[in-house]
Amino acid sequence: MIPKDTKKINLSFAVFNDRKMKSLNQQYFKRKNPTDVIAFNLNEKVDPQTYLLGELVISYPQLKRQAKKYQVSVAEELARVVAHGVLHLMGYGDETVRQRKDMTIIEDQVIERLKKDPDGTIKKLP
Repeated sequence: MIPKDTKKINLSFAVFNDRKMKSLNQQYFKRKNPTDVIAFNLNEKVDPQTYLLGELVISYPQLKRQAKKYQVSVAEELARVVAHGVLHLMGYGDETVRQRKDMTIIEDQVIERLKKDPDGTIKKLP
């Protein structure tokens, strides 16, 4: 749980190819296929005001395939994958149909909010 006195929350990212993601998925989850994102909880207080939530490991090739499959930009799919990973770091699961549905609802809300962002973050990225 994130301490109440936290002023900053840090999150780190790593981007890998399918081979590395498949290896990590096998090593940590005993699954033999590549995946889009793996979330590693770190839950570490770095200093009195900074909390390190975790690390998201993302497969760029899988991200591109999913963007094409769902007919969205790579930027939008990246936003969805990051939202999904952060939800895992915050304790959400996706083992059941209900859990996946709940996560998808929140992911959709994140995407819609980003699309409305005055900077147009998702719309301007390739």
